[in-house]
Amino acid sequence: GAAYPTQFYLLQDDDGMKRLYPQSLVKQFQFPNTPKFNEFDISAEFNSKGGFWFKEDLNNIKPDEGDIFWTICHELIHGLGFYNGWMGYKNNPIAVIPLPIYVNPDGIVLKNNLFSFGSSFVEFMMDKYTILLSNGTQISQFTQKLNTFFDEYKSNAFSDEFVNSSQFKFAQDLLVLATTPKSLGLLPRNSKNYSIDSFILETSIPFEQGSSLIHVDYKTYINTNDFLMTYNIIDGISTENMILDNGNYSGGPIGPKLKQMMETFG
Repeated sequence: GAAYPTQFYLLQDDDGMKRLYPQSLVKQFQFPNTPKFNEFDISAEFNSKGGFWFKEDLNNIKPDEGDIFWTICHELIHGLGFYNGWMGYKNNPIAVIPLPIYVNPDGIVLKNNLFSFGSSFVEFMMDKYTILLSNGTQISQFTQKLNTFFDEYKSNAFSDEFVNSSQFKFAQDLLVLATTPKSLGLLPRNSKNYSIDSFILETSIPFEQGSSLIHVDYKTYINTNDFLMTYNIIDGISTENMILDNGNYSGGPIGPKLKQMMETFG
């Protein structure tokens, strides 16, 4: 399955950076002039040949079936803003960069227009809360340093000038972070201790766009009540049994750390 916000809106954050916010969250804000919204907040796709199990079938789940409810809940969270745009630089990544994105003059970015070859790097709302677990530093500092390249060169991020620039080292550093266990996490608002409170992100080897950094750490959370946003579901077990086996959390599939982060997002 796959789901994502249908539109993003470039907004000025309280730390001075501009980031892309998903439509579902932007609808909660108050603006002098209401932005132009898409009819739908979230677009989702599910493979009809994916081997899903439906509770309504009244049959026990088979070892090679995945619970469709687990997948739907997971993708819904992505559609609500648990989403970012970190990409590997070249096919066999030698670095990691934020997506270069063209933003329309009205500040709207359609999902289908997220990648723009000749544009600068733009963060997503979720990146505001992404930190280095070693010291609590925001990952946004890397984006800021990378974007200074466009101040110095009239070129794009896929040019020889970028690879040979002083800024490229920061993209290489991001690859190291993105493939080092427990190096990056999401820090909830009003946290007092980043080393304890953070929601650890997926940083396994190799870097996989669409899995790395956009999910939580599989090894840490798959057997806990925060299993939902790991990158892979377990076949042969229902969502209900996953909840029961991991403490029967009152929030159901929305575990305590995920709930805290979604509250932080808004």
